[in-house]
Amino acid sequence: MKEPVYIHFDFDDYQPWLMNFNQRDVTYFLWKMVPPGNSHYFYSFGGVNGEPEVAKDQPHMKTLTVKKIHDVMFKEIDGKTMKKVDFLCGFKLRSVNYVIAT
Repeated sequence: MKEPVYIHFDFDDYQPWLMNFNQRDVTYFLWKMVPPGNSHYFYSFGGVNGEPEVAKDQPHMKTLTVKKIHDVMFKEIDGKTMKKVDFLCGFKLRSVNYVIAT
């Protein structure tokens, strides 16, 4: 899997949230409040030119048409130069994960 790993929620206009890595469990996680109702999300990997993906081990569904997500702003720190790197990405989704919060 490529790093960094981000999660994108529809209620945040699919802007990226950098996920934390737990070395002991070899898992990625993020603590986040989710509003009540049905929310869609997906993951992206690798920063610039990142690849969108759904988690197959979580509830997911195919979209009726290709969902185009534009102007996703990433803000990262270059690991070599330690300088701030900002860039815009767009994604084409054919499926999304979902969660139903009560």
